Amino acid sequence: MRSVLNGIARLWSKGCLGKGAVVFGALVILGMCSAILGGGNRNAQTTQTPAQQAPTAAPQLAASGATEPPAPTDAPRPTATPKPTQTLVPTFTPEPTITVKPHNVNGVPPLNKDNCPPDYPVKGNIGSNGKIYHVKGASSYGGTDPEICFATAADAEAAGFRRPAN
Repeated sequence: MRSVLNGIARLWSKGCLGKGAVVFGALVILGMCSAILGGGNRNAQTTQTPAQQAPTAAPQLAASGATEPPAPTDAPRPTATPKPTQTLVPTFTPEPTITVKPHNVNGVPPLNKDNCPPDYPVKGNIGSNGKIYHVKGASSYGGTDPEICFATAADAEAAGFRRPAN
């Protein structure tokens, strides 16, 4: 089952053609289920027993020599009324697409001598004490002029920076 869902997810990610294939497959499956569960021909004629069928006038016409059939009786004949059909159209609402903006794990240059871009708030400095990074809220953050900026502290550590000693 998981491999089927993975295949559908891969097909879905192929763009409009893939989405169309997934929707078409879903409609085919819905049609088969509908046919199996009795959603087939709902307008089928009901059959009448011989007693319910109207007698034919041909034998009476031949015996009496009359050229017209007898007048109909007032007794109502049972008729088959078709049941109204309801067409179910499946609605499909795609999942919202979540766009994850990839960030540069190697860092980006600062906006100016004091500030990093909003998506890269971790300030990095390279000095005589080595590579050090500073995060918002730390006492050293405001007075630090960044040389490089990172999205997360983990990205700064992956680039060889360490937290300050204080």
